[in-house]
Amino acid sequence: MNSPTPPPRSASPENLRPSNNNALAAYSARQRETSTPTTRPVETVVIPPGGFSNHEKAEEAFIYLLKRDGVDETWTWDQTMRKIIMDPLYKALETLAQKKAAFEKVRIYDLQHQND
Repeated sequence: MNSPTPPPRSASPENLRPSNNNALAAYSARQRETSTPTTRPVETVVIPPGGFSNHEKAEEAFIYLLKRDGVDETWTWDQTMRKIIMDPLYKALETLAQKKAAFEKVRIYDLQHQND
């Protein structure tokens, strides 16, 4: 028997603090540069042998995973984990705290830009 999904957490824009999201900004900029209104480019991100060279590249790959799987501001952390945990890019970031921080960056960014 499936248990009901709790309503999504709401965050008011007043409570959101602006942040310096280098990985999220890099991902968003790359998406704007490579996408056209009629077609979406096929982009593949994989973990290189030996891992990513720095934290920013690892975070950008994790954010790519979140966006690729449709995670937005309405998703909870639990819903997100169920969706992405089996994907190899889940291991891009080393700790659960880093993964949750990247997830929160995506949520905040989406909330701040949902009316744009």
